[in-house]
Amino acid sequence: MPANDRLVNSYKSSATPCLFLLPDSPKFTVIDANEAYLRATGKQLSQVIGCRMFDIFPEGGGEENQKRVKAFRSALENAFRLKKPSKVRLQRYDLVMDGRSEAQTRFWNTDTTPIMDANGQVLYLVHTIVDVTDFVTQQSRGEKEGQSLHDSFAHPLFNDYPEAMATLDLYGNFLDVNKIFADLSAFKREDLLSISFLPLIPEVDFQQVFEAFQKSIKGEIQNLESQALTADGKMLVLNLTFIPIIINNEVLGVYMITKDLTQLREAEAQAEAKQKQLVEMMESIQDGFFAMDQDWTVTYWNKEAERILNTPRSEIIGKNLWDFFPTALEYTFIDAYRKVLSTKESVRFDEYLPSKNMWLEVSAYPNNDGLSIYFRDATVRIKAKQELQDTKERYEKLFDFSPFPIWVYDIKTLRFLAVNAAATETYGYSEAEFMEMDVRFMYPPDEQHVLQQILEEKAWTRKVNKAQVRLAKKSGEILTAEILSQPLTTWNDTARIIVAQDITDRIKAEEALRASEQRFKALVQDGSDLTAILDLSGTFKYVSPSTKRVLGVDSEMLMHKNIFEFIHPEDKARVVEGFSNLGISKSRRLEPFRVVIGAKQHRWIEIFITDLSEEHAVGGIVINGRDVTQRINNERKIRANLEHYNRISRATVDAIYDWDLQTNRLTWSKGFQEIFGYDCCDGKDQTLSWLDLVHPEDQQQLVDQIFIHLRDKKTRWKQQYRFLAAGGIYKAVIDRGFFVFNASGEPERMIGAMQDATERLTYISNMEQEHKYLKEISWMQSHVVRAPLARIMGLSELLTYNEGKITNKELLSHLTDSARELDQIITAILAETDKKPEPGN
Repeated sequence: MPANDRLVNSYKSSATPCLFLLPDSPKFTVIDANEAYLRATGKQLSQVIGCRMFDIFPEGGGEENQKRVKAFRSALENAFRLKKPSKVRLQRYDLVMDGRSEAQTRFWNTDTTPIMDANGQVLYLVHTIVDVTDFVTQQSRGEKEGQSLHDSFAHPLFNDYPEAMATLDLYGNFLDVNKIFADLSAFKREDLLSISFLPLIPEVDFQQVFEAFQKSIKGEIQNLESQALTADGKMLVLNLTFIPIIINNEVLGVYMITKDLTQLREAEAQAEAKQKQLVEMMESIQDGFFAMDQDWTVTYWNKEAERILNTPRSEIIGKNLWDFFPTALEYTFIDAYRKVLSTKESVRFDEYLPSKNMWLEVSAYPNNDGLSIYFRDATVRIKAKQELQDTKERYEKLFDFSPFPIWVYDIKTLRFLAVNAAATETYGYSEAEFMEMDVRFMYPPDEQHVLQQILEEKAWTRKVNKAQVRLAKKSGEILTAEILSQPLTTWNDTARIIVAQDITDRIKAEEALRASEQRFKALVQDGSDLTAILDLSGTFKYVSPSTKRVLGVDSEMLMHKNIFEFIHPEDKARVVEGFSNLGISKSRRLEPFRVVIGAKQHRWIEIFITDLSEEHAVGGIVINGRDVTQRINNERKIRANLEHYNRISRATVDAIYDWDLQTNRLTWSKGFQEIFGYDCCDGKDQTLSWLDLVHPEDQQQLVDQIFIHLRDKKTRWKQQYRFLAAGGIYKAVIDRGFFVFNASGEPERMIGAMQDATERLTYISNMEQEHKYLKEISWMQSHVVRAPLARIMGLSELLTYNEGKITNKELLSHLTDSARELDQIITAILAETDKKPEPGN
């Protein structure tokens, strides 16, 4: 059968009767027939399939019939042996139709066309037949009855014949055409009857068509294939048959029967291209491959099969597989192949082939005609299987502890077989959930076609695959992964392992890098900094357009000029030295210097230089600079203010500070050194962290107050806290100052003074302590001392007014006890006084 479905459909749907034959000379077994053939012959398909050609058309008796059979057989052999189309005209084979006992006389024209594979081997023969009985009987009747030429041409056959037909005079002019011919040519009938058929033939085919026509008017039947041009400009491929019209032994005209082969030839070309592509694919694969029909006859055998089994394709194609490998019948091969044929399901197995002393890994698939077999030499693998089993545990450990997500799945069911911890952590599924899923769940809906392509091109063909795909987490988040997959035969024959590295961040980083490069270009072109490239002599090779904003001149003005021409004479030596030091360090920052451009007004610029002269894309020294004139002027003002602060500090013991909140730079007066002992008051800006020197217990409160002042835009500031001096002692300070905000409400600086309040606060603390002791003594005097004193006073009154109820001796005893108690209290008061704390404690 044809390999291409479209070609098969073209033959089967053709109105021309067709038989399909195997090139198994001399049998020429019939393998199929189209509906047109069955209608023309009145046979059932089951009556012809499997029959030999000459069982359908028996070799009858008689010398004349023997000649026709000989010609018929020669045509089939020629098509098979010479691999060229072969034609036979006016073959008589009588048919029994409609259950009649008598055979009806039939005359046939036949074409036999070989269909070949990419290697030039004949796959099958297509045998087409045309019933020309009416032509022959009409001609016979014309000769007997002596009808006129015109009457012969006007026969109803023109309208009833299933192919396009025309009658021509001896000069090729149209005498009559049937409707099919007119439709095929796209001409109107009356237009055709006014012209010759020869102008419709293109130049490339004209000579052969003309010669065939000339032979037909001499009484010979001619058949050939030619192109023809239709009225609407289409080029058709036609089969032309010229049959001479002979009346009274004289050729009076020619029948031209035309069969449109355009679609057939296009289908054949497409089938040939498809067949060639298929063959190239089969020849390029690394596996051995062969195909065979349901009778075990080998129909294809690729070069890898030749190599592995050491069997040339020329020896085995068309032969029974088991004739070549009879010992294989005792093994799994035939049972597995029968299973595929019966279940139409593929199988895969390993088996030993004794005739070749090797193990084969075989994959068998059903096809329309029989089986497709892929195989490879598995001898080394089988022998190494035990060794692989020994290393399986080691690989499983690598699998479990790999930082990359890894999973194993079955290429038939697509179910997960195993996943590692990294996979569960990355994708959010538990191991149990993975085991209930298949790999399709890992791909978003719009990526399912990618999975299908990987399965078809890589997984099912057991090839290694590396690809970048989009995978879905359980949460629905999509990540980009770079996967590496390959068969995992150590697991089982259908297992495949996937290592999926999440490259989402890398992709984002690459995109960010591209965006950064674009921003960099934008900064270079439109940024506020000056960017330039100098050659080694200092001449400008490139100057960015931002020069206009930085220096006030167009970049073209600086091109091809030397940078040292514009440097202030007092700064030139220092800048030259900075450039000279590039030999020591490839990059360096130069201290600000002055440039003079235009009207002799100088600007201060600060530059960063990098030697990229060895970089091919740059080839020079790259300068990145900015105008710092304002900063230099501000620094001068700060230094002047600092001197002012220092002068003020001579008249005060406070530490005055200026905190630039924009740059976080802190400037102290000399009073800071005098109060706290730090050597940081040489007139330069200081960056000592305020918070680092504040007592840990006071830091949070201080930070909170600064935040509140900045948030509420409070200008006045006063805080008391402990501040660490150079000797490691915390001093109590009172910090007073104010915040400065710009027009937009943003804080710019904080200016204040820190006063050492340690002595004053200590004095106050001592006074408070003394006051506490005095209050305690006062309490003792007013409460404790009064009790024994009251008793003494009472006893004295008793001595004065005693009426004899108590003896004087007893009264004196009580008086003595009270006096002693009073003495003890006075002693305690004196002792408490001696315990008064020292100042500063």
